[in-house]
Amino acid sequence: GDGEGGKMAAAASSTTLITLFLVQFFISSSAAASTPTSFAKWFEGKWEVQIITTHSDGRVEDAPKNGQYVMRNEESRLVGTYFENVTTTSEITNPMRVRVEIDSEFKGVFRTARSTVDLFSAPESEEPELKFKTLFEFDFKLNQNGHYISTGSWHGRQKGVYQFLITSPSTFVLTVMPSGGGEHNSGIQTIMGHKPAKKTFLEQYVVAHCFSYLMLDTDMGQRF
Repeated sequence: GDGEGGKMAAAASSTTLITLFLVQFFISSSAAASTPTSFAKWFEGKWEVQIITTHSDGRVEDAPKNGQYVMRNEESRLVGTYFENVTTTSEITNPMRVRVEIDSEFKGVFRTARSTVDLFSAPESEEPELKFKTLFEFDFKLNQNGHYISTGSWHGRQKGVYQFLITSPSTFVLTVMPSGGGEHNSGIQTIMGHKPAKKTFLEQYVVAHCFSYLMLDTDMGQRF
């Protein structure tokens, strides 16, 4: 009857309101989390990077490299691994152990050591002869656009300067500019990092059921 239909329509409307509230809640939560609280928390996890090299004559490398960081918190530092592979051959190159010493929320030292074992199966403890060297020191400051940025000396194979810009909670752009010129200049490297999205169980549950609730409400509206 009309009474029964009214109750079901009211229940459907309530479901829709709850669903919309939850969606808005997660949007607000994401916005609130847009500014990192510390480098250690921000850089933890898996990062995929693409490396593009631009030479002094403007020529860009035909085959950009892909790389990957996998980092975890361990007491007052981050530890993990890094490797690269050429897009065309998928050959694994430049395997490294990584340590990030943390001095404060956005200040520290980024160190690497070349690995000689299988990164995917052997823990760092199996490489006692590792020689960690400072790649760069960082001290991020919040700029006027609301992004954290750090600049300084680069101590890699070719010395130079770097600029590290945190563009979002899941992306960054690291630019390395070598010093000097001539045939030994390896070119400017632009390293673009991206952290694959990882939703919590609650977020997955809400997304999975949002549309089913809305479709249920639409179906009820059509029937009554």
